[in-house]
Amino acid sequence: CAVCGVRSLPACCYDFHHKNGNKEENISQMIQRKTILDQELKSELDKCAVVDANCHRMITAGLIDNDKLRSLYE
Repeated sequence: CAVCGVRSLPACCYDFHHKNGNKEENISQMIQRKTILDQELKSELDKCAVVDANCHRMITAGLIDNDKLRSLYE
């Protein structure tokens, strides 16, 4: 997790947090499409930080310190 550093959770416990609100599409929906191009997916993934589900919810709720968030966006 880019916020708390946890790396021991199963893959299903991590989310892609779109940095700076620049989300064009959901990663999970892109992966499910059969016509997705690798470059399209990479372009969207480059806009994201991988965070665990709890941290993602705290980011969304505004509970993560701004200094910590700033480090995600650099």
